[in-house]
Amino acid sequence: MTVIAQEPHIPGRLAEAIRQWDDEVGTYKGKKNWDYLVLPYLDEQHRKQVESGLLEAHPEGDFPF
Repeated sequence: MTVIAQEPHIPGRLAEAIRQWDDEVGTYKGKKNWDYLVLPYLDEQHRKQVESGLLEAHPEGDFPF
């Protein structure tokens, strides 16, 4: 998670995807664990990318995932 979260745009996009899981998918994937462990980390990494200007320097089309 720490490696992939360094890629431009990935933390924000991954957090958004997790937040969009419906109840069935969320239960299957253990969303209650993601909510308090992973989402705060992804949100912080996204904030750092925004503040550093990294997202402006790398258009979304350039990331490898």
